[in-house]
Amino acid sequence: METLVSKKPPHDGGAKPPKGTAATHKALITRNLRLAYGEVASESVPDRFLDLLGQLDQAEGKKQ
Repeated sequence: METLVSKKPPHDGGAKPPKGTAATHKALITRNLRLAYGEVASESVPDRFLDLLGQLDQAEGKKQ
């Protein structure tokens, strides 16, 4: 897994952050979330969970 990015863009400490800082922070957050959860999201759903979901679908179908 790649290393999460933690570097913040330079800021001079003034009252107003430099233009584009919000977009830079958003890009860093997006990249870090993809790094952290991308591997998990690409994993297959365990068979047991699929069986449970199928049972729930059948139970819902019988109620209607």
